Amino acid sequence: MSIQSNNKGLYLYGIIPKKNKIKLAQLGMNKEKIFTIEYKDLLAIVSESPYKVYDLSEENLLIHEHILRKIMEKSDVLPFNFGNVLKSKKELFKFLDGTYIHMLKMLRKVSDKIEVGLKVFIKNEYFNDEIETDEIKKFKKQIEGMNEKQAHLIKVDLGKMVEKSLEQKRKEYEEKIFGFLKQYCKYAKANDCSTVKMILNAAYLVDKDKKAIFDEKVNEICSKYDEKFNFKYSGPWPPYNFIEMPR
Repeated sequence: MSIQSNNKGLYLYGIIPKKNKIKLAQLGMNKEKIFTIEYKDLLAIVSESPYKVYDLSEENLLIHEHILRKIMEKSDVLPFNFGNVLKSKKELFKFLDGTYIHMLKMLRKVSDKIEVGLKVFIKNEYFNDEIETDEIKKFKKQIEGMNEKQAHLIKVDLGKMVEKSLEQKRKEYEEKIFGFLKQYCKYAKANDCSTVKMILNAAYLVDKDKKAIFDEKVNEICSKYDEKFNFKYSGPWPPYNFIEMPR
């Protein structure tokens, strides 16, 4: 449930350079018009909004991301996470005054660049082949024929062994895949894997004029390992992974 309030505030989508003045026809949160507020040589992209906590609904998240994608088509942008609402223009100016130098630094970092993502998953039919060591296979055989009470402790140890083997496999392919692609971009980041079969969850900040070259290299590395792995290449995204935004 949202915390309701009748107070009007400003929903903040992102910050762009003042030189890139843009107009967006799309409506933002609560179907309000998008507009910009100027601060020195920055522009804050906002819409009027009740000062409240927004539900993390699919609809709301899609609106937020859609607006950021439209901004990206016209300008470099420092994206804010979903749900940033300020009480007033005065509060926005106070925030920008305290973070101004940092904002300029981050804008320089992402200038003329886009973020893309690559996730790599072990195919179901190859998971055991990739993860199971001789020791793990030995433990699995020991469990066969045991009753549940007898097998419990061995299963705990087995789980730890599988986890360790999986982590080693992730490090191995982080070097082979992530390490290969990071040569062809400005910045790269390996994030935590969110599922058991995921072995790489990477983000890359790529120069816009080198995106075609980077795509070729992604295709090259995917072709090399596509027998055992599924690849999910996505983007462009707002550069969330490569900026540090004040809270």
